[in-house]
Amino acid sequence: MTFGSVSFFKNLIIGMIFLILLLISVLIFNSFHSILYSTGTESPDKVVLSSPTNESSSEDLSNSDEIGMETTTNNGTRSVVSDTKKAYQLLYPDLYCNESSEAIIKNKAVYLTFDDGPSQQTLNILKVLRENNVKATFFVVGKTDETSRTIMKQIVDEGHTIGIHSYTHNYEKIYNSVEAYLDDFNNMNNLIYEATGIKPNIFRFPGGSINSYNDGTYKDIIEEMSRRGFTYYDWNVSSLDTLSDATVASINSNVVDEVSKHSRSIVLFHDSDGKIQTVNSLDGIIKDLNDYGYTLDSLTNKIKPIIFKHK
Repeated sequence: MTFGSVSFFKNLIIGMIFLILLLISVLIFNSFHSILYSTGTESPDKVVLSSPTNESSSEDLSNSDEIGMETTTNNGTRSVVSDTKKAYQLLYPDLYCNESSEAIIKNKAVYLTFDDGPSQQTLNILKVLRENNVKATFFVVGKTDETSRTIMKQIVDEGHTIGIHSYTHNYEKIYNSVEAYLDDFNNMNNLIYEATGIKPNIFRFPGGSINSYNDGTYKDIIEEMSRRGFTYYDWNVSSLDTLSDATVASINSNVVDEVSKHSRSIVLFHDSDGKIQTVNSLDGIIKDLNDYGYTLDSLTNKIKPIIFKHK
């Protein structure tokens, strides 16, 4: 085979074709190899667990401190990223409300509040309030008889605010733990809703937010109830109507004198069967407060709370 002959050029072309095919094969192999290994390079600490939306249940995690923080992807699956939470935050997933963004402070406003009803005195209290065109707030307890349910409904129907006090009112039981408090609170929440059709968003701790029974738990309870959107109210004026020697005159004096010391007041009364003196003092208290230029109204979660000083 001589240079420039037909055979020379024929072999040259064949060799060039072979080299081109070999180069193409190498390029294809390298590209395939890169694609194959690129699919598994995500760092392990970024891996998430995915499950179909209808397979995840909070009940499956009720005994665990690990909660999956879920995000929905475009393909309809939920990505679960581990995040440490307290187990009681999984309890009662419907026990939430919308927290108000307002914190209204009204000068010379007085909020009359009644704890522990419904009772034999509730209708008498409602009558006095109705006659004076005053709205008040009732923090009720777990009385399940039909009469009590009807009274709860009447409280709401007459335009007053109904809030949660306690289902059992058993201090030792409900303040034993956050879980115990939630159990009691949820029962009362359900009872009020069944009786009135209203889902309350305010509450009052039995004994106030700080008392001798909840010293070890009140901070966690307050934090959890606030996280769920509920607002609690203590008081800065007490009628002292629980004293054994309470009279119409003493109750009136306690309320009117103490209200005069504050720019706004939440007044504590009790609505229980034996509180006849409370009922009998109410008309005079309302008239005196009106005469002194105070505005009487019911609480809502838009009103800035008055709360005890925490440790």
